[in-house]
Amino acid sequence: MVHFTQLSKRKKILGIILISSILLILISILLLRFLPYPELDAFLKERQYSTRIFDCNNNLIQIIPLENGLRREYTPLEDIPEEIIKAFIQAEDQHFYSHFGIDVGSVLRASFQNISNQSTISGASTITMQLARIISPSPTRNILAKGKEALNALRLELRLSKNEILELYLNNLPFGFNTEGVSTAARSFYGKVLKSLAQEEIYTLAVIP
Repeated sequence: MVHFTQLSKRKKILGIILISSILLILISILLLRFLPYPELDAFLKERQYSTRIFDCNNNLIQIIPLENGLRREYTPLEDIPEEIIKAFIQAEDQHFYSHFGIDVGSVLRASFQNISNQSTISGASTITMQLARIISPSPTRNILAKGKEALNALRLELRLSKNEILELYLNNLPFGFNTEGVSTAARSFYGKVLKSLAQEEIYTLAVIP
């Protein structure tokens, strides 16, 4: 009888823990989804892109840079060739479509490698985390900045679709040389539009960042 009573108490405790955990997860999701994210709102509304000027025959004759000399063109995801999308996902975040903003497996692998080598030789930033860093840049690269980046990645995943995240990422990814976004990178490095890139040029672009 005593043994049965103890077993019953254990089941109740486990049930309480399980219900509490589920409620905590649900509350966390709701907070991440609905609490204000002013950096994202400002990014979506105020982000500037280079102006393209075409002649009467629809030939591009000029791309006007932004005030700081930066060139950043915007290309909708449906106009970016599938080969380019696949190449960047392969290079930066192979599990992009299956994780929720944080790739736990990559985090564990990178942590083990870095601890084993006593230096940072591997990162675990997903495409969503990289976009979060673009939206909310941090002057430092420490554990707190990484934690904020991961938290903002969760917020992005709860507010935007995977395709929306990918579109923003590919159009704002820095390549150096006052160049951001894959369209501008293709034009700056190869003098081509995205649809004209050869396979080896696509792979090269994907590893530059």
